[in-house]
Amino acid sequence: KAFAVYNPHNFKPFTFTAGKFSYTWLRTELTWDNDLNPEGASAALALDWKNNFLSHFAVVAFGTPIFEVGGGPDTFMEGGQIQTGWKLLPKTKFTADVAYYDFHNADTIAQNQTQNPSNGFATQGISNGGGGNFGYGASSLTNNFGVINGKRVFASKYGMFDAIARLDIDTGYKRWPIYALLDFVQNTQACSNLNAFVVAEVTPPTCDPHQRHGYWTELKFGQTKNPGDLLLGYTFARIERDAVLSAFDFSDLRQPTNVVEHRLEAYYQLQQHVQVGVTGLIGRQLVTAQSPNAERWLKRFQFDSIFSF
Repeated sequence: KAFAVYNPHNFKPFTFTAGKFSYTWLRTELTWDNDLNPEGASAALALDWKNNFLSHFAVVAFGTPIFEVGGGPDTFMEGGQIQTGWKLLPKTKFTADVAYYDFHNADTIAQNQTQNPSNGFATQGISNGGGGNFGYGASSLTNNFGVINGKRVFASKYGMFDAIARLDIDTGYKRWPIYALLDFVQNTQACSNLNAFVVAEVTPPTCDPHQRHGYWTELKFGQTKNPGDLLLGYTFARIERDAVLSAFDFSDLRQPTNVVEHRLEAYYQLQQHVQVGVTGLIGRQLVTAQSPNAERWLKRFQFDSIFSF
């Protein structure tokens, strides 16, 4: 990360951020992986009220360059989010946010995922067989795509509507708060890039415009702030093939899209700067016309020791 933040003294609600920074908007791993930090600029206007039923209102706008192309159109994303926070009860808070991510010239993302994307290796500076020369390292390409003049081209464009609802409950026990979240995303431009194949006189790839929705739910109990704290969590995800861009969502799924996944988590704060945890990931691809055979569940378990400084 390397960024600058401007917050005018005489207008505190406004914040402008530029550089490579942490997310300035609320999102989940359905759309953006925790490992990523956007680069570009973000402007936010946020208002907070302590004792009101409506406790928070904000508007966030952002723009992120993704790939600069010599002699061609650059790839970038621009979007915005409206955020609201509500104090339902003295110990219950509710958050409702709506965002839109509009990707421009997204085909270079497909072209610059590695030639064998499932191997997880980046290929920066090395030409790959999809028409690009840079590898997105973690996520395989599971969106619908075809090939025009030796280059991968998405069957869809990507304009993603993202709605998030979150509930935070203070149970009265300091170590045992409850957190629940629901995230729904819809690609409003699914299968809208097929005309590029018609113009190029190339047979368009298969694309089902109904396969454009994603669902992500989380339920967490506890916390990891002080020694002796325990956090238990469950996540359910169902992501249809062209709901999100497969290069950028949670990279530890069975596959980035066309997938259903269960995640189980347990983390224990052993010491102030030492945490141990276990994560279970159980997933398989969706049964659709393009993937008609039901897979066995892929079950993986990850054990972590985390040291913070």
